[in-house]
Amino acid sequence: MRAFLSVDVPDPREPPPSPSRSHLTLKFLGEISEESARRLGVSVRERVAPLRPFDVEIRGVGAFPDAERPRIVWAGVGDGAAELAELVGRIEEAADFVGLAREPRPFTAHVTILRVRGPRDAERARTWLSEPPDRSFGRTTIRDVVLNSSLLRREGAVHREVDRFALRGVASDGMSGDSDPPIAPSEHD
Repeated sequence: MRAFLSVDVPDPREPPPSPSRSHLTLKFLGEISEESARRLGVSVRERVAPLRPFDVEIRGVGAFPDAERPRIVWAGVGDGAAELAELVGRIEEAADFVGLAREPRPFTAHVTILRVRGPRDAERARTWLSEPPDRSFGRTTIRDVVLNSSLLRREGAVHREVDRFALRGVASDGMSGDSDPPIAPSEHD
């Protein structure tokens, strides 16, 4: 299956073009086997569980490779960028552990708004890129990482959720990420 790991975020487009959820890709995996997906899921779950949920703000607009020759127009991340980078680091560790390649490029947190495929898209890109550089598109709390499959179709990719891995704020020794000491079991436990 063609797969990627992501987090759910608000769609910067008004109105959103489809009822499907908007996402921020953390790692594109490409074609992987069902067995690799299962092993990756175990590894990701273990590595993200210690993290606490955190807030992310979708802010600003940019383009790849640049605003003069946009191929992809994106909304960036304001608050929460450091937490996303830590999350991506843990996902890269999980992928490496199960033998999947690490991403060679540095992570750039972004939500794809538009892929420029022709003159009409180029005009829409110019409109998006004229937005104020600090425009906020909303905030959300990141509570889990989603493993998605992606089916390429002529009209665009169709994504399907395969699994979800919660950020629980639980240390690997089973203790909560809180600073409170553990409660001793009673004689009835």
